[in-house]
This record gives sequence, structure tokens and C-alpha cells, in this order.
Amino acid sequence: MADPAATAAAAATVGALLCRPALDRPPVERDGIVHLRALPQGHVLLALVAVTPDAGPAAPPAVVALGDGSPHAVRRLGPGQWLVVGPDALPAADVRHKAQSVAGIAALSDQSHGRVPLAVEGPRAADVLNRGAGLDLSEAAFPVGQSEQTLFGGIGLHITRTAPQRFELLVLRSYAGSLWDELAAVAAVV
Repeated sequence: MADPAATAAAAATVGALLCRPALDRPPVERDGIVHLRALPQGHVLLALVAVTPDAGPAAPPAVVALGDGSPHAVRRLGPGQWLVVGPDALPAADVRHKAQSVAGIAALSDQSHGRVPLAVEGPRAADVLNRGAGLDLSEAAFPVGQSEQTLFGGIGLHITRTAPQRFELLVLRSYAGSLWDELAAVAAVV
């Protein structure tokens, strides 16, 4: 028979590992020109839709309906692929309900625990990101609402401009600390 105290201690350890923040670093702010911060873990769902010759870049209405209605809740990842993001964690039952609502139209995969959201904002936010990302992040080339998959240094990430001076990044959890360190180092010298 298992020792109840040992069982409780093991459960607390597992719970702490499962519930720990994805990135527990304090925000970085430099002279009011750039601010780097971790965002609430929330939810990230990947919607996959069959690509057809007549499919445009817009998400199908059923995929858009998966979002919470806020701007930039549905972000293009690639042909037939969209990320549905939000600041609140979704219970498994809600994810199942969303998956059932798009059955036959899209396949849905919960990516929430595998991707970490970060924000880079301020008058020099684009300059910080341009130091490591292979994209033109000027407002003319990358307007509010634009999303792209890219690299920062050697780290893959998904970037969305959510306001003229604000970008949200989604990075694989295992790379979040390294990306944070690179962004903080660049922010210190921009």
C-alpha cells in the first residue's frame, strides 16, 4: 500500500510541473522605447483546413467562429493553417466542443501547452525584431493584423502585429527562454 504522504507529495510535484508558468521572467523595459513581456498562457489552437485551388488567404468562416471575436484572435500560419489564440485557458471540454463545431471542415489541435506567447512593444519594437527576424516589419510591409512564421536568429516563431507599435510572438515552449534572452540582449542596445 502506498504511503499517503508520499502520494500527496508526488501529486503536488506533478501539479507544480503541470501548472508552472511557461516563462517566469520579469518584463524588460528600456527607456520607454521597448518593452518585452510574457503574456498569459491562454490558449493556442491549430486549425487545419484542406487547401483548394480557390482558397484565398482568409480563414473560412467556421474557423473565424472558433475565435473569441477579439481582433487578431485567428492568425494565418500557412496555407490551410490558422492559429486561434486567446488570453484564457480553455478546459478540455471547450476544446472538444470547438473541434466538434468544425468537424468535416477543419481538424483542430490544442497547442496551448507547447507554445508560449510574448509581446514586444514600444516605438522601437520593430527595430528589436528586425535585428533577428528575416522580415520587413515596417508598417507599410507588415501592417496591423499581419502574421508570419519566421526565425529570430535560429529560433522559429510566429509573429503578429497587433498594433502599430506592438507585436505578439508565439514560440515553442522549449525555446521560449532562449528567445527571451536574445530579445532582451537586442533590446538593451537598440
